[in-house]
Amino acid sequence: MPATPIPSAPAVDLAVLTEAEQYALVYPVRARRIRAEGLPARPDYGPPEPAVARELVHGTSPILRWTTRRMTVPQDQVRLLRSDGARIARP
Repeated sequence: MPATPIPSAPAVDLAVLTEAEQYALVYPVRARRIRAEGLPARPDYGPPEPAVARELVHGTSPILRWTTRRMTVPQDQVRLLRSDGARIARP
């Protein structure tokens, strides 16, 4: 029986996204931080343009709202490792 191909995710056309949405997809951690706290006074990265930062903070598109979702890993998928790479048994 031939393998069933897995459908690929639809390609995202970056041309239809705003600059803030593009920024959020490329730098999700930065976007989440900017959205939550505003642009830091002294960012440790190249800051986005002021208009992009404003849209990151105030935008309501699904992509920008996605950046504020809590990103967690289910506890049963977390692997505890020692510094030498050996797995730590769960209690």
